[in-house]
Amino acid sequence: MSREALLNWSRVQGRKCGIIVVIKRSDGAGKIITRRARVTLGCERGGHYIKKSTVDSDDKQPMNSKANVSFDHRKKKHPKSTGTKKCGCPFQLKGLNIGPGDEWKVEVVCGVHNHHSAEYLEGHSYARRLSKEENNLPMDMSKSLVRPKDILYTIKRRDGKNEDNYMWALNRLKSIMNTNCLPGVIVTDREIALMNAIRNVFPSVRHLLCRWHINKCVMKACKGILKKGEKWEQFIVLWNMLVLAKTEVDYERNPLEMDRIFEGKYSKALDYVKVNWLKEYKDRFVAVWTDTCMHFGNTTSNRAESAHSQLKRQLGTSQCNFETSWAKIHAMVSLLKDLIGYVSIVALEEILCESKRIQYVGTDPIACGCVIRRSHGLPCAHEMAELSQVFRPIPLYCVHPHWRKLDMFPAAQINDNLDSPEDAKIDVFVNWFKSNDPDTKRHIGMKLQEIMDPKSSTLREPQVKIKTKGRPSNFDKSTRRLPSAFELVESDCNRNSLTLSNGVVYTKPPPKKRKKQTPPLTVNHDTQSSALATVNIETTLPKKQPPKLPVHKQQIVNPEDLTQQYNEKLPAAIRPFIMGAKDVKSDGNCGFRAIAGLLGYGENSWRKSVESKHEVEYRLDYFDDYPLEDRWMLIPEMGYLIANCYNVVLMHFSNAISLMFLPTESHPLPEYQRGEISIGLVEKHFVQLHLQPHHPMPPVINRWVDISNLKAFDWYSPYRDRIDNWKELTGSFDVHLDVY
Repeated sequence: MSREALLNWSRVQGRKCGIIVVIKRSDGAGKIITRRARVTLGCERGGHYIKKSTVDSDDKQPMNSKANVSFDHRKKKHPKSTGTKKCGCPFQLKGLNIGPGDEWKVEVVCGVHNHHSAEYLEGHSYARRLSKEENNLPMDMSKSLVRPKDILYTIKRRDGKNEDNYMWALNRLKSIMNTNCLPGVIVTDREIALMNAIRNVFPSVRHLLCRWHINKCVMKACKGILKKGEKWEQFIVLWNMLVLAKTEVDYERNPLEMDRIFEGKYSKALDYVKVNWLKEYKDRFVAVWTDTCMHFGNTTSNRAESAHSQLKRQLGTSQCNFETSWAKIHAMVSLLKDLIGYVSIVALEEILCESKRIQYVGTDPIACGCVIRRSHGLPCAHEMAELSQVFRPIPLYCVHPHWRKLDMFPAAQINDNLDSPEDAKIDVFVNWFKSNDPDTKRHIGMKLQEIMDPKSSTLREPQVKIKTKGRPSNFDKSTRRLPSAFELVESDCNRNSLTLSNGVVYTKPPPKKRKKQTPPLTVNHDTQSSALATVNIETTLPKKQPPKLPVHKQQIVNPEDLTQQYNEKLPAAIRPFIMGAKDVKSDGNCGFRAIAGLLGYGENSWRKSVESKHEVEYRLDYFDDYPLEDRWMLIPEMGYLIANCYNVVLMHFSNAISLMFLPTESHPLPEYQRGEISIGLVEKHFVQLHLQPHHPMPPVINRWVDISNLKAFDWYSPYRDRIDNWKELTGSFDVHLDVY
């Protein structure tokens, strides 16, 4: 064999055995015919490390020895802390030229090693150095004006050593996985060596490419070509439609559309996506093919990269070697291994953050301060330092039960103290119970039975005597709380504000001043005297205004008072949500009676609901029974007055039109204070409607936007979904309201 073949064979055989073979000495042929060329090969760990003594530069003597300057003796530097792979390995091979040509033979001088063979050679500098061809490749490509990124891409494709590294890592991963837990889908970016390694290690796994990385590559390559304008936006929209195509027909249509729009001037962008991505890898990222496997929505590698980023933040750097990284990861895992799966993620993050203080706090509790132990119930830095010294993980009992509660089930009460005082009392009671006669035991047993099962008792609570005479007291039955101080400030509670019995702050408008009506002034004069004889003045005092009534009184409805006879005469969309209707007296004032009853005043207090507004003088200026039709309650005009006067949401249902009225001049009330009342119009007769919670709501007409203040627009937002539900049920989208 030739000299080069001998060297290559020796190195290959050494790598198979986990040994790196290097040239220790090489001699050429001499002038004497008997002296032939030879080469000595040995293990890279042969020989011994020789320390080189170094001196300070300031201590070196100058070249001019004639200078009359005295120098101190040279001072040696302190030796550095170094390491070496050399251990005096005696292994040695000798190659000898045996002919006039390039014919060589190999002889084993010593075939013994004094060290273990290496299991993995990736960390050896000699094994990882570039070959002669690899060194020449970048030089040749640079002379051909190839871009650096293309040079790097070519080297990666040709580099089989990277593929070996990936295969080693994937094999290690596969070795710790159960055969029943092998992955079905793997998502990576387009790393050629990694893709080849996956195909060799996991041949039955579906391999997908990360869409996020592909989109970034497309943006980097094509955005500059398309000038970052409307063409780029149109291009990326069509590209995303192509990637997310659900059928092959859609997929075939999108490239044709892109060719039609971008062919010619922007053909470079089309060639890039077709040649680099669609030609070879379309089945790895286009939805029509990727959706044929169960990937659980993982079409990008973002989850793995986020976990990697979190790991680097915990390590503090991304440039440390494998040994240092492994030590830090092992320290974190060993410290938390008893907590993972039993403690919330927030608690684990707090513990990791606190563990960073261990290196400068140590086991000193004073320097630690133990703040997190007092405030969070989690182990502090000095406690973790003490556990680390004895190589113990953090036990579960060091974490407060608050962080160990990971479900909504009731916590089990564990009583470890078996000799509690209650147990002693029970023992005393049992002994006393046994010492009594049978009648006493029977009586005590009846009492115990009533304690264990209260329903078995024959005693009943006395009935409360209902007071039926006299005027009923104004007993506050509301469950709403009284307003807080900041609510009073926000509501501008002043002398014109009134806090009602149910906790609602109701602001009264300032009273309108009525002009005193003065009759004609009569003055009688005496013709011979300028003195005023008589003055007769008659004044008319203003009438007493009715007091403001509380709003949002909750009406207590007896289910027996509700009727279902009006359901079929109301819109079909609301019928399934009607609990029942309550009829009122049909005397022409039925609309006002229905509103008064829903507000909690009672049907007979309908006059008070009319007297609350003075804007509609004619229609409201009538308080007798059986008015004419021109004095009936009219919708929608009266709907706005009712909603504004009582700050409620009024819904009107009829087969002709269904509308909702919102206040136009006030801020929206909190949800627990908001009042919703509903009336139905059946053959010119109003009735009270009682509906199920979260029922669909009819739309608000556009006129409400025109007459409302900006502060009242927030009334609409909470009811948007329920209004859309009504429109879906009725199929009517002609009434539209846009409120932002």
